[in-house]
Amino acid sequence: MTPPLRLIARLCAVALTLLPLQSRAQGLIDTSLLQIDDLADCGDLTRLLEGRESGGQWLIGSDVDIYGLPNARRPITRLNQSFEKVSCYGQVGDGDSARVFVATPGGLCGWVTRRALLDMHQNTEISPFERRAEAVCETPRAMTFEDFCANLPSITVSAEAACKGVPRGLRAKGVLMGSTEAALSEPFPFMTAPFGGTERAARLFFSVLEIHDVAPGPDGSVMVLTGDGEGEMFGWINLEALALWPTRLGLFYDEEGHGAMFQRLRDLVRNWREGKPNPDILAGLPPARLVDYIHGGLQLLSYPIIRTVDPARDPLATDPADTAYHEVIFLGQTGTGSASQLMNQSAFARRVEALQQVNVMIVVDTTESMRPYLPLIRDGISEFVRDYGQRSLDAANRIPDVRLSVVAYSDFLDPNRTGLDDPIRTEELMPPTRIGPGFDVSGPLAGITTHPGLDDPVGLREESALEAVAQLAKGFDNGRAWFEDGPRIVLHIADHGSRQGVRPREILDRLEGLNTYYVPIAILTDDRGDPAATMARERFMSQATDMMSPLVQGTAGPSDVARIDFKDAQSRTPEVVRDRLDLVLSEVVQAVTSLRGQILGDELSQSSAMAQDMASSRVILDEKLLADRGLDPDAGEPIVQAATGFAPLSRKASGLSTPIDWTYTVSLEPGQARFLRQNFEAMCGLVGSPEQRRAFRQLIIQLAEAFSGDRAESNEDVRAILSDLRALPGADRSFLAQSPDVLLSRADSTDPAIVDELRRDVCWISYHLGNMDARIYARPDQLQWTGREFALKPGEEVIRRLYRYKPVVGAETVYLPSFFFVLPSIVTDQPKADEECEFFCN
Repeated sequence: MTPPLRLIARLCAVALTLLPLQSRAQGLIDTSLLQIDDLADCGDLTRLLEGRESGGQWLIGSDVDIYGLPNARRPITRLNQSFEKVSCYGQVGDGDSARVFVATPGGLCGWVTRRALLDMHQNTEISPFERRAEAVCETPRAMTFEDFCANLPSITVSAEAACKGVPRGLRAKGVLMGSTEAALSEPFPFMTAPFGGTERAARLFFSVLEIHDVAPGPDGSVMVLTGDGEGEMFGWINLEALALWPTRLGLFYDEEGHGAMFQRLRDLVRNWREGKPNPDILAGLPPARLVDYIHGGLQLLSYPIIRTVDPARDPLATDPADTAYHEVIFLGQTGTGSASQLMNQSAFARRVEALQQVNVMIVVDTTESMRPYLPLIRDGISEFVRDYGQRSLDAANRIPDVRLSVVAYSDFLDPNRTGLDDPIRTEELMPPTRIGPGFDVSGPLAGITTHPGLDDPVGLREESALEAVAQLAKGFDNGRAWFEDGPRIVLHIADHGSRQGVRPREILDRLEGLNTYYVPIAILTDDRGDPAATMARERFMSQATDMMSPLVQGTAGPSDVARIDFKDAQSRTPEVVRDRLDLVLSEVVQAVTSLRGQILGDELSQSSAMAQDMASSRVILDEKLLADRGLDPDAGEPIVQAATGFAPLSRKASGLSTPIDWTYTVSLEPGQARFLRQNFEAMCGLVGSPEQRRAFRQLIIQLAEAFSGDRAESNEDVRAILSDLRALPGADRSFLAQSPDVLLSRADSTDPAIVDELRRDVCWISYHLGNMDARIYARPDQLQWTGREFALKPGEEVIRRLYRYKPVVGAETVYLPSFFFVLPSIVTDQPKADEECEFFCN
């Protein structure tokens, strides 16, 4: 860009900030700096953009215009058949007319209109449970079933069934089918466009996919744009490849193991009428194993319920006397032993979740030679935390959860006691702290800034470098502030090594016993002609190289040890410290990426930018993390494919019908579950107070919306939701199964007995949702009512339990047993509520 043009561009940018509509610019970067004359200028902005992304989105479609300025009238280029992942860096303006500055991993950048990004369904308020992120671009979310059904270009059999009576606020989701049905043995391909696009991949894998758009396809087909709910888009695929999931309910086998399913509906009907054929989907486990899973410590994964059919209520049914049944999405291989497959998936997910909860202890030499550089180390940690918070705003980066501490050391306390277990002078400068978006680093890092350094009682150049690491690593076992099962990593920053007699292999054995990995940063300082200092520095480099050997491909050498050369005036300590922390996290990200790659294949699996940045490193921490946790990406364990199954609500033996007590679950997004917990906790304390009448009505509305995904905007909406729920097995005994009149009469009653029952009902749900948040679990038979709350009976103990299921591919989901919402007792025969005041009233 010539100087006059640059001046004009600057003036345009200044003028732009004066326009009333566009006065609200969002992002971490001054938007006046985000300007290009052509795409070649994108390389010049790389440094400015690094670490300042604010969420991510996708450019999908034809004729996408790229502008050089946020107010430019003519684009500098136009993209045809775009299917691009982008990071967002700034926004000017509001609504669809706003423009967002984006950049792709391939080097493309520029301003696009907001509507050019993937259909921004999250900009439409869907329910009060929506999560909000302080980002220019939020993670793409699925369209609602209401939009999906309204925009279907033609009705397929499965879509017609799914669209009947679906709550309009529920997000459109489906499961990729194909493992056990011959008709789908050849998977449909994912495409970059519904018409005329290129094939990305033809792949079978299990994931609950989110549907972002629907469009007509070739030969009258219906194509849907699918993603994983975590910022990744797979492409357009024929709707026939998916089984839609229009409920939040699922089922698992009953505790006695009586339940069994059929692959084909006709077999279920014949079995009910004639006693054969036998079910071909069986739990294959003894009741004790089923009970251990249903009431155990793992997530209660279940088979998604597509719909429930009751011939007695269907005027078109062939025989109203046939048993009712659930049509479910069956996960895994059919036959005997199907329950163990789902249970194994839960155990596998637990290991993957633990992999992404990283404990990092930064161990810093703070003797005299290191003291001038402590502020720089602090700045490096600060930069890391800032970049971490920004990257985590884009779910597609798959940033792990991190707890971080900083500990200082100098040397042994007694020159005559310098053994591996002898006392060492140490000081914790920052306790284990969980970091995340918006984390304020100034407080926790204050100790590093003001730390004067530790005296060296022994006074030699050699220090207790490796011995300090071995002793401090024990803190991972002793401190409750750390993640219980996550990787443990010591990041060691030092200039001088241990004394000559230390044995790195012995230190490594101790760290291995503590499940701890060692990553050093060697500090190179001016020895000022002191041979003892030179020897101590060279010794640390040698010892650090030996300590790195388990994490390096091939034979470790000095070049594998990160270093900061303070003899070089251009050395930038903050960046090196940050980059080494980034390396640790990138290895964790790469470990998960390799698992995703085995499931999705190279065409669909996208490595995060963090993992790509470290691709040339010889460090193999990612492989060690997987191997040590039994997560072999080549073993195929994560793959669970799906087919349709049919679960009868009753079984017949010797002419007698017996109900099957399936184990039902309710599936919620994490934000919804958290929202409900907070509201029930508050309501438990409000029952009996003057605020009860209004608060209880609001609680019913919120719970109805959470169960159904619906927006409730009128009394009729709430009544319709409650009516639908009373007809659903699994939800028909929930808190909302009572008639609206009964619910309202209880909210308005001042009868002490009714108020007490209401308190019990609300606090029952509050108790279990509180357990969910604390990751603990109690069976119903372990509890008693104290008069104000539910508590454990004497002698009973809770167990630790996971509720959130984080698959390798797909969005995080909370699985809750349906009894969390089942009343201990139901008050009936109460007078009807005043018709003038239902749910929405003053």
